[in-house]
Order: sequence, then structure tokens, then C-alpha cells
Amino acid sequence: MASTYGEITGVPGVVIVTKGPGITKLASGIASAHLIVVQ
Repeated sequence: MASTYGEITGVPGVVIVTKGPGITKLASGIASAHLIVVQ
């Protein structure tokens, strides 16, 4: 959802995660969103 918001508005979305496995998923999600914007 934050990725789509960023694509539409051009500004970063807000992401909230829990400690533990949430941090790992956060890193991959941010990397994926960054790759979409860079292309």
C-alpha cells in the first residue's frame, strides 16, 4: 500500500512494522519500491 501511495504521489509512504520478522520484510519491501521508482 505504501508503495502504491509513493508511485501515485511521488513521496514516500508511511510503514509501521513490528520487531523480529517484520524488519526483514520491511527491508525487502523498501528495496522493491525503490527498484520500481528507479526504473
